[in-house]
Amino acid sequence: MAEKSFSASRIPGFATTAILVFCALYLPIVMLVLYSFNSGDSVAVWEGFSLKWYPLAWNNEQVRDVTLRSLTIALIASVVATTVATMAALGTTRRKKTKGQTLIYLMINQPLMVPEIVTAVALLIFFAAIKVATGYRSGGFNTRSTETGFAAGFDEENVLSYELGLKSQLFDNRVRINSAIYYNDYDDLQVSQIRPGIVFTD
Repeated sequence: MAEKSFSASRIPGFATTAILVFCALYLPIVMLVLYSFNSGDSVAVWEGFSLKWYPLAWNNEQVRDVTLRSLTIALIASVVATTVATMAALGTTRRKKTKGQTLIYLMINQPLMVPEIVTAVALLIFFAAIKVATGYRSGGFNTRSTETGFAAGFDEENVLSYELGLKSQLFDNRVRINSAIYYNDYDDLQVSQIRPGIVFTD
């Protein structure tokens, strides 16, 4: 007797749960679009159909610039995503099964399985934990040098600092977990040294 393949649609209550989830995800968006045509300024009371808010928004220079920039980024992202996804589909379906193919499928399906808000928060935490800073210390002359004649000067110091870390507070601020990795790239590092009879800076 042949075994039936697993199908999520056969799970009791699957259809009802799916409908409720889609309503919870998309109903607020539908309401937002609907009330954008409201003649009043309330998001709870319908005062009649109007298009007046769209010309007002378009006449705002900042709103117009942000809208055009968002559309440009969305167009570029769509073209890149479509190209990469097509290449991935051709590369994974038109070849024999190899080691690591399950991991590749997992990476491809991850954006479909994980809600967008979870991915957005994870990216926000990731990029917020990455910091790059620059530092500068001017050059000069060692006026405390005991060398005869005029002491040679030293160059300015530059540093490029990288930080990758995680800062979190859990359980109503009862637990704090912080970790960080630093890397500093110095150029012409200035070091003060004390030698017998000589105090100078390199």
